[in-house]
Amino acid sequence: PLQRAFFLVAGSAMNFLLAFVLMIIVVGAQGISQSSIYIASVEPSSPAADADWEPGDRIIEVAGVPVTGSGDITAHSREFADAPMSVVIERGGQRMDTTVTPRGNPPAGQGPTGVTISEVAVANLEVKSLTAESPLANSGLQAGDIIVSIAGQPITDAFKLQSALSAASDSTAPVVVKRGMEESTLDVAFPALDENGDMLGQLGLDLTVQPIFERVPLLQVIPTGIAQAWEQTGQMLGGLRDLFTGRAPLNQIAGPLGMGQATSEIVSASPLPLWVTLANLAILLSLNLALLNLLPLPALDGGRLLFVIIEILRGGKKVAPEREGVVHFTGLVLLVGAMVIIF
Repeated sequence: PLQRAFFLVAGSAMNFLLAFVLMIIVVGAQGISQSSIYIASVEPSSPAADADWEPGDRIIEVAGVPVTGSGDITAHSREFADAPMSVVIERGGQRMDTTVTPRGNPPAGQGPTGVTISEVAVANLEVKSLTAESPLANSGLQAGDIIVSIAGQPITDAFKLQSALSAASDSTAPVVVKRGMEESTLDVAFPALDENGDMLGQLGLDLTVQPIFERVPLLQVIPTGIAQAWEQTGQMLGGLRDLFTGRAPLNQIAGPLGMGQATSEIVSASPLPLWVTLANLAILLSLNLALLNLLPLPALDGGRLLFVIIEILRGGKKVAPEREGVVHFTGLVLLVGAMVIIF
């Protein structure tokens, strides 16, 4: 039984190993990026609305712990289901202490607190090109400039830029840019901008997003890479739990077609080098395969492993092969049916 269990687990173990090794390579070569977590929208009459949260607020701390990714918020919301949770947000440069009570059984599609979260990498926003005779070009902005602030609001990521442009719409505001090693201030007369449209396009502006990475000391590369991969594994386990309990919508499940479409969209939108983007996708898919294949479902390795465990618990007495075969055949039929529907 132990030998059979070893071989049944071996496939998933190699998927885990591949993901962890790729993560270590990415961390060693690229470093660690920092992200800011923003509230993109708030549902009416939700716990977030009761806590006076607003779109554009940045979440800094949850339950006294600094937030490093959207997964932190999800994990704490599960932990504090139907119980008060302290959250520190930033609004207009000011820190605000708030309390929210995540719902243990939220309405479909709303989540425990009733917000949608936007996780944005901290980055430099460099002007790639701009239309001649646009307000920014007339003010002296040039290709290669890095936007530092607008109307005194620091521009540390793409979300901050959208917020600053919205606030500066139909007004004249100072824009600080970095050109080479020097900073200069430009007075820009912003036209009225449609916040629901492409504000950069309305300004004739095309930007390059350059995520800022922190180098990891050589001796910390392996433990940091393992920690990053382990964190992703935990987030996936939480996502699987939400799918089975109904907290997450089933439309988050994708087959080969959906994964191909997502890959195309991510590669075209990602500001990271292509190899880093593909490595991150490979990590995601490898962890997915490892976890899904270990689920105790008939026809999967996890289902066959379950019969081995039953055999061990019964003191070496096997389940009749024909009965086990019927279970796995039935599971295979259902699995193929589910694959067709998902596809």
